Amino acid sequence: MDASTLERVDALWFPDGNIILSAHGGVLFRVFRGILAARSPVFADMLASLAFPQPARSVEADAGVETLDGCPVLHLDDSAADAMYFLKALFDYEFFAPYPARTDFDAIHGVLRLGTKYRVEPLRRRALRHLASAHPMRLGVWDRLCGASPSSPAGAVAASAASSASSLL
Repeated sequence: MDASTLERVDALWFPDGNIILSAHGGVLFRVFRGILAARSPVFADMLASLAFPQPARSVEADAGVETLDGCPVLHLDDSAADAMYFLKALFDYEFFAPYPARTDFDAIHGVLRLGTKYRVEPLRRRALRHLASAHPMRLGVWDRLCGASPSSPAGAVAASAASSASSLL
């Protein structure tokens, strides 16, 4: 990993974190393995299958595990923006508050996509509720809420389809 191209997300860089997640573009998040595993069965499986360096052993003894600042690095096949929204929702309960709290479409979409991918059902349900409230299924409600300028109907359809939320299609 080329340190000159890496970018830490300060809001999700915990000094006592014990794993670094790397999203596309070298964007890094230092978080906690235990919380990831407790909230996501997908992360639980990924983390269980990795051999992490042990504190009493040298990093060289743990060949094959990339580390940074003494923490193992797990590369995610996710955009930096989606990872940031998802992890912020996972680690900061005020960031992605339940409906009727306001949130923007990019946050909803990122949390919905990764909440579905990593099977974090409470976040997925919360994102679906936000999406349904922003894009109602009845035309009268849509017209009353959105008027002539919908926020992103195509994006809402794409997010619904990508997360298997057929009730919103």
